[in-house]
Amino acid sequence: MSDDLLNAGGREGRPYWQQGRATMLRSFVLGQMLRGAGWAALVIVLTGLGLYLLYLASLLLPEQSKQTPAPMGALEQPLDVTRRLA
Repeated sequence: MSDDLLNAGGREGRPYWQQGRATMLRSFVLGQMLRGAGWAALVIVLTGLGLYLLYLASLLLPEQSKQTPAPMGALEQPLDVTRRLA
């Protein structure tokens, strides 16, 4: 093999299979960051898939269920301001 292929960029003067501590640490940190990015991407994709499944389930509901008033609206009482001022 030529010296160009054996040297890791020519900076350290060592073959690529004999990495220094700094290079090993950089490789480890990069691997951990990529691993975390992969997990984050998986969580985002699964969240989107879950929301899409909820949307598909809502399409199966009858149209009348989408037009009924919210049940919490009946529980809320309007604020009577005139009674508080008097």
